[in-house]
Amino acid sequence: MKLNKIIIFSTVVCTLFMGGIMTKAADRVDNESIMCVSKDLKTQEIEVYSLPIDVSKSMTLFAPGSDEQNVATNIENDFGIDLLGIIGDDNRKIVSDPTATPYSHICYAPFTYGNGSAVSATAWLAGPSVAVTSAHCVYDAGKGGWIKSMRLYPGYTSGKSAPFGSANVVKMHVYQSWIDEGGAKNDFAILELDRPIGNNAGYFGFAYGTSLVNQKVRITGYPGNRQGIMKKSVNIVYKETEKMLYHYVDTTGGQSGSPLYRSGIVYGVQSRGNTQYNIAYRFTEASFNWLLSFR
Repeated sequence: MKLNKIIIFSTVVCTLFMGGIMTKAADRVDNESIMCVSKDLKTQEIEVYSLPIDVSKSMTLFAPGSDEQNVATNIENDFGIDLLGIIGDDNRKIVSDPTATPYSHICYAPFTYGNGSAVSATAWLAGPSVAVTSAHCVYDAGKGGWIKSMRLYPGYTSGKSAPFGSANVVKMHVYQSWIDEGGAKNDFAILELDRPIGNNAGYFGFAYGTSLVNQKVRITGYPGNRQGIMKKSVNIVYKETEKMLYHYVDTTGGQSGSPLYRSGIVYGVQSRGNTQYNIAYRFTEASFNWLLSFR
């Protein structure tokens, strides 16, 4: 009889324990469910979807680029975007040869907002047919919502022919949270292209999980006021959160979407700035694996 009671008690405890685990697991899945939105520029179809578990969770920390040197070297919450990001003197320099690695992976990205206004941003290649930019460069509620078109020119210099050709963006992906609330912590967009220009221009490696505080990083992109002239700058990251990098690298409007990188590896995407600091979206485990799934 005593043995039966022990068995019954153990069964109850195990059931409660397992029930607790299952409840916590279910809560964890719900809490980690990441909603995304895509827009197909050919069909105009909009799709809302959640990242699959195998994409939002992974052991991988580093995705190499197309260039072997990279592999050997490296194993606020509002919609308003402040375009000014010069801290003190403007330390940016013109890139003398945008066709050299890693500059060839960076794209001049003219696009048209939903309201018809034409501007430019920066994007960078993350695979043969995939690129990254800021979410506010593909969806802006105050400028007509989704953009009408975007074309990428890697390694471009104004007045010269595109050295690696160009590609049209055919599909865009952003977080649902970007559309709902904005903010630098959500300012990340994946671009699918109509041809594999990364096979010729090359593409960046990218990573997450590395602390960059007090480390020198680079941002290279296309300031809007220079209309197709690539500029670069270097400075330190002074603070970081799970999804944001606060840094002193000089940028201006048009450089939104530029890669924040170190030794050829991208860790963040330039979002916005002011005269005191700039902010870049920081790769998380989920965004890293989401992007990797498009390669």
